[in-house]
Amino acid sequence: MSDLSAIIDEYDGDNNFNDLLMLGDVGLTSAPKRAEVGVFLQRLRSRLYNLGGGVPPPPPGTSSALDAIQTFNMRTAPTAFKKFDRHWLALQLAIRTFQPKRIRQVGLNNCGAVALIYTTANQNAMAYARFAMDLVENGSGAIGGLTIKPRRHAFCRSLEPRGTGLMATSHIDVVTAGSIRDCASVIGYMLYDQKAEVITGGTVPSELCKWLADANYTDIQDKTLVSQSDLDANFLKLRPNCIVHNQQYHRGYFEGFYSSSGHNVATAPDYRKLQNLGLAARLCANGYKVFMWADGSLSQLALGKTGAGKPPYKALHNTLVHDVHITTVNIGIELFSWGNRSDILTTIPTEDFLPRYWGFVAAHPV
Repeated sequence: MSDLSAIIDEYDGDNNFNDLLMLGDVGLTSAPKRAEVGVFLQRLRSRLYNLGGGVPPPPPGTSSALDAIQTFNMRTAPTAFKKFDRHWLALQLAIRTFQPKRIRQVGLNNCGAVALIYTTANQNAMAYARFAMDLVENGSGAIGGLTIKPRRHAFCRSLEPRGTGLMATSHIDVVTAGSIRDCASVIGYMLYDQKAEVITGGTVPSELCKWLADANYTDIQDKTLVSQSDLDANFLKLRPNCIVHNQQYHRGYFEGFYSSSGHNVATAPDYRKLQNLGLAARLCANGYKVFMWADGSLSQLALGKTGAGKPPYKALHNTLVHDVHITTVNIGIELFSWGNRSDILTTIPTEDFLPRYWGFVAAHPV
């Protein structure tokens, strides 16, 4: 009996459904068989209208998405991403259509891309599934009007799975977020280290605005408090052993791609940050998607990922905010980050929150 068959047999009960999803996602040590994934998909379909306690309802379009993934799983043709197993991708994609909070970025510098994918999956499971399946099979997929087609010739052939286990980035997330990072980057830092020349980069505010516009979002607002020098410094925090190649050219060429409202965070007073955060709270309440820029340590506080053995993540990080409440002494926030969603408001003292806060980008979904 393979790992997936054992997981289905042991955890397919009314009180174990979350365990079934979690272990099906990160508990495998080898690729599942096509028939096993088919059985797993049938279990998911049977739970669409019989979720049981503690399981949040799946996003709109999940039923159609599971049907499409079942068809995708039954096919045997080679995919554009040669080193990934089709049936393993189908399994992980199905789990994410059912629970988008399982979309992760662990090990990859692509928080903006992950936030965009999570937003899409949470709004429309079928749109997310179709994007992922088209990308896997054809090497090109779309989120609304945003077409994702990896531009580097060997990207699909060279991309590899990131391993297995709870802390590994899942294969479907590597393919989808990695492809966005590769082809849709407005800014890419050219780096040199002792081994090879690579291209990488964090998502900048205007880059996310462009993605959202191409994906048919409306009323896109860049309210970030970040400047070009902040972003350069943030990147060097992530890659301290690398040298930014031809930095003078980089600064001039990409100058127009940074936040038009950018201000150095060191000069942004607390009252201005509170005004900015108050606008974010109002936009959340009015159905906008709000993408917060902040030190990664703020997400750690909101998700309870602090303490012994968990050093603060000080570099800039992009997260999707679901709700914000502001009082005179505390700020309550509910967000999605690193494959975790805080399903209740986490209260953080204002004096701890504001020094880590760098503004937001917001957009209204279609």
